[in-house]
Amino acid sequence: MTLDRVRGKLGQVRLQDLTEDHVMAWMRWALQGGRVRGGKAGTGLGVTSVDMSLARLKDALNRAVTRGLVTVKIASEVHIPLKARKAERKTKEAVQPWNASEVGAFVIATKSDRLFAPLLLSLMGLRPAEVCGLRWSDIDLDAATLGIANTRTVMGNRTVVEKDTKSMAGERVLPLPSLVREAVKVKTFRATQAVERLAAGEGYEGGGYVLVDELGAR
Repeated sequence: MTLDRVRGKLGQVRLQDLTEDHVMAWMRWALQGGRVRGGKAGTGLGVTSVDMSLARLKDALNRAVTRGLVTVKIASEVHIPLKARKAERKTKEAVQPWNASEVGAFVIATKSDRLFAPLLLSLMGLRPAEVCGLRWSDIDLDAATLGIANTRTVMGNRTVVEKDTKSMAGERVLPLPSLVREAVKVKTFRATQAVERLAAGEGYEGGGYVLVDELGAR
């Protein structure tokens, strides 16, 4: 998805003909009217979205230099204007955390859901990529802890990318609250996966991840 935004405007330009002006023009367009989904079409994309696409484009162009396809890193000096960053910070609403009552309502509403255990993990402050990267081997039910050392995300072409946490600070061991421990222990969520594995037979993918679908796909 991050590079799809770029292809739509610059995909017709030959790599050898691409200039810094092309990239600058794309960035201005994306910030001012590049939204085609997920909101009102024709409005500007968020700074973070544009920054991610720009970073992916820079990475691709840098690899092109390494492979000798072009000689100059033409986008290396293209950056989101500081004015745009400040403007977005001023208009962005602060997201208020849930209070105890709202958390309780969420727990009650999702208790019968197949993914109740992973949903509870998200309440512990884990990032979505960390929940997706969690393996059963990372959970110690006896010690009531879980270790965070791995993340999984889906790229625009639906490729699953697995990697370490962004920093050493992100690699951590967290206490497992009793409610979450009960939800993930063998007699509940993991038992559900065992039943699904038997039903799917050879069609079950496996892999040891906590968050998988009924066929073990990650």
